[in-house]
Amino acid sequence: MGKLSDFKHIYCLFCRTGAEYRICEDIRKKFPEVYPLAATQEKHRIVNKHDEIDRRVFLPGYLFLYSKDVVDFDSLLRMDDIYRVLGDKDTAHELHNSDRSFAEWLLRNNGLIGISRITNRNNKITIRSGPMKYFAKKLVKLDKHTKNALVRMDFLGTTRDVWLAFEFDDEETNENMEEYEHENEG
Repeated sequence: MGKLSDFKHIYCLFCRTGAEYRICEDIRKKFPEVYPLAATQEKHRIVNKHDEIDRRVFLPGYLFLYSKDVVDFDSLLRMDDIYRVLGDKDTAHELHNSDRSFAEWLLRNNGLIGISRITNRNNKITIRSGPMKYFAKKLVKLDKHTKNALVRMDFLGTTRDVWLAFEFDDEETNENMEEYEHENEG
């Protein structure tokens, strides 16, 4: 795993859904100078009435590439199940602005979109830690029963609503919390 300071160029690939982790491994073997990353998300899942944490791909069909040098996409695109490089051709497909910020944030978090910690005091939601701090201005809804929050994110020119897992800092927060539905001004 590299550090953000190791990479000057950041890209996003569109690939076969369900093959993200295998494609990352294939890229690591064939192109050791490139660091591929599939965003992984921790989610709550109820199994036999017990809450378990499940890990799955956060953005199915998308991979991030981090590199010190400009990537040779002619060779990379010949690999199985990689469809195309996303981004603007005028900027050599590199991610910019909020897309690059998201990819940088993802790398700093080792590709894991983990579980956020929240509290609710006097109907004021405070995000203590986790990925929802990054998405806080785009919080749409909290569901205390499933312990998931709906956030709105912009990525590659598209606005997407995604569910992120959270946990309460204490049981009092859970018991006193009303359902939260609000779209923060961003």
